[in-house]
Amino acid sequence: MGPIKAEELRIGNIIYDNEVGHKGDFKVGAGDILHLKTSLDHEYSYLFLTEEWLLKFGFHQMLTKRNYYIKTVFGEMTVDSIDFIFDMKNKFVCEDIGSMVIPIGREVNCVHEFQNAYFWKTGEEITVKDD
Repeated sequence: MGPIKAEELRIGNIIYDNEVGHKGDFKVGAGDILHLKTSLDHEYSYLFLTEEWLLKFGFHQMLTKRNYYIKTVFGEMTVDSIDFIFDMKNKFVCEDIGSMVIPIGREVNCVHEFQNAYFWKTGEEITVKDD
């Protein structure tokens, strides 16, 4: 993976700031995206999606399929509840079709890609779960 491109980010995505004095993950704002488009002196990097991030987002491991994590979504954009399923081993968002779970979309390796896929599928922003 090369450097992060502004075009792959949305406001609210979580990435890593490598700048001395700022090191850590943070939510991207409009100014950060503009800065990425116009400057090469600031170093942002990808945050790789881990089980820890899935748990922070409120997912839990499925009992019958151990590589899969699930979150049931009830929201304004969804007529009924939907299950958002992620295959941690193969890094794909999945669809539950009766007795089968099939991958959809493209491979998801980073937190911001996961956030974007979640928004695409549910129409809602995913948030970090409060402890």
